[in-house]
Amino acid sequence: MKQLLISLILSGALVGCASEDPWSDPGPKGAFEAYLMDMFRGDVDLAYQRILPEDRAVLAKALEGLDLPEEEALQEHEALVVAGADTPYDVRKIEHDPIDAEPKAGQSIVMKLEYHDGRNGEVVMVWQDGRWFVDLPL
Repeated sequence: MKQLLISLILSGALVGCASEDPWSDPGPKGAFEAYLMDMFRGDVDLAYQRILPEDRAVLAKALEGLDLPEEEALQEHEALVVAGADTPYDVRKIEHDPIDAEPKAGQSIVMKLEYHDGRNGEVVMVWQDGRWFVDLPL
């Protein structure tokens, strides 16, 4: 009985120490939640780094087209807006299909969002350069 108990404890410890796959640490859900939290805290520089580089280029190009005096010019990260969620706490549930293998570069996943007020939405996450990025609907 004592050996069984020791075996169970060791098995539990090994399971607890098992490393997660790099595409799931953080996974798309965790990466999106981090983006929302950055926006909520006002850390738009960090949130800006969490969006897809191609989306950053679109934002930069759009800002170039604005004819604003230099003192009123916007920085790229200032163009970020979170649609549908004012705080990360507005989102009640985030679901996506399981990811069973390492994603290929450019692979996207659509996550279903359910808000506390009953609304539903979607967000697209893209695997690139070894991490998940938010793909803005630009």
